[in-house]
Amino acid sequence: LEEIVSTLHEGLDVPVWCKIRVFPDVDKSVRYAQMLERAGCQLLAVHGRTREQKGRGAPPASWAHIRAIVQAVNIPVFANGNVLSYEDAQSCMRETGAVGVLSAYALLDNPTLFANSQQLPDRMSIAREYLALARQFRVAPRMVRLHLFKFLRQRLNAYMELNEHVAGAKTLDEFESVLDRLAALTDTDGLSFEEHMLDSEYAAAVEARKSAYEARKEELTRRPAETDEAELEFQLAF
Repeated sequence: LEEIVSTLHEGLDVPVWCKIRVFPDVDKSVRYAQMLERAGCQLLAVHGRTREQKGRGAPPASWAHIRAIVQAVNIPVFANGNVLSYEDAQSCMRETGAVGVLSAYALLDNPTLFANSQQLPDRMSIAREYLALARQFRVAPRMVRLHLFKFLRQRLNAYMELNEHVAGAKTLDEFESVLDRLAALTDTDGLSFEEHMLDSEYAAAVEARKSAYEARKEELTRRPAETDEAELEFQLAF
């Protein structure tokens, strides 16, 4: 790896940036970062988890590891891990000394994460803006589908039957149609879905509807094979 980074540093006219995960041992993590700096890395992003710490069961990232690396190198360091809000980003930079932060899943859910806005994110508006950009830059439908699932996860939890419509859409016009249908159900009375969810009764109703749908689907999938697909779709469409 040192040779690869060194070759890139010597052969390219642009700065070489690297991203690493830490080792369980802080000192080993520091030495690894210093090796990359010597090789020519000019900005280092550090994820405060080990290579094995992935998935939903992963522990919190170690900001202590990141702080030790920041203190040991003379290049800018970006911190990665445990950043789920704008406040988290500020806390991370303050506690680690990093000059910036990275975030993954939280930004997929809310691309306005770093905007420091006092308003609730309206993910339907975000989805529509994204779809307009997808039209402009000719984004592949499969990528659009993945992002819409992330933006609209809470709304789709409220109307689970529309998950299949997002999954089955093949054109941007079809995605637009699904957004229109979903918005008519979730963004009502002049309020966004996020604003509705501040009402505990509304939130409880959403959770109850999701649970009822899942229970009904499980019941239907246990029925004899003669239940055809059309009947199943009809029964699932509340």
